[in-house]
Amino acid sequence: MPVVLHPVGSDRWPSNVRRNFCGSRRETQCDPGRDPFFKHAGFAENQCELPLIRLYFQKRWMDGLGMRILVIDGHPDRSERHLCGAIADAYVEGAIRGGHLVRRIDLAVFNFPMLQSQKQFENRQYPEELGIAINDIQWSQHLVFIFPLWLGTMPALLKAFLEQVMRPGVAFEYADAGTGLKALLKGRSARIIVTMGMPAILYRLWFLNHGIATLRRGILHMAGIRPVRQSLFGGVEGVSDAKRKQWIAKVRRYGEMAR
Repeated sequence: MPVVLHPVGSDRWPSNVRRNFCGSRRETQCDPGRDPFFKHAGFAENQCELPLIRLYFQKRWMDGLGMRILVIDGHPDRSERHLCGAIADAYVEGAIRGGHLVRRIDLAVFNFPMLQSQKQFENRQYPEELGIAINDIQWSQHLVFIFPLWLGTMPALLKAFLEQVMRPGVAFEYADAGTGLKALLKGRSARIIVTMGMPAILYRLWFLNHGIATLRRGILHMAGIRPVRQSLFGGVEGVSDAKRKQWIAKVRRYGEMAR
């Protein structure tokens, strides 16, 4: 039975964005207070966890070998199961197996307004669920963005989310006299994982990764997040189940290595 840790939804997330993460997608009730170590780390221990694996996880974290990872599933559709969700599950599973601390954000369950002016962008008051997401970004050492390619770039929901959370005071500050920007998220790395209908090599060579470059250079690099690695999975509608399993296995290894 797989070993899975749950973000402590009862005290971290509002009720409308809580989610349990279990290896078999079962609903499992977790008591955040039954294990002081996991409570301190931000997780509740699953009932099915093996003690030996738990001790391994705890030792890696206490030895300073584990990283704090935030996985952001940017697929906007919550009505059915998608490859992006399976990829996010695999990364989380691999990261936990590798002894890392993991938090996860599923944007499909969020409900927040879009920014419509520079004044709103520079306002440092946020809706509650976005404030928690900002805390998770600041907590993390490694961020993972997973999303489908829509019209050559990220879905509008993910772009709207980034406009909300990558504001002044979080991602950067304006330098004195308006001469530049001071990055506030230095010391973090990221991986961008994108699924698409076209062949990945076509997107790289013909379209020059333009939509992903916007995220990498225009947002993440600006905030000081480096290095930013990327994985493109193309032709998703026509690939075999065996190929999908290879992708999932590759992402799981990324999670283990926190890359």
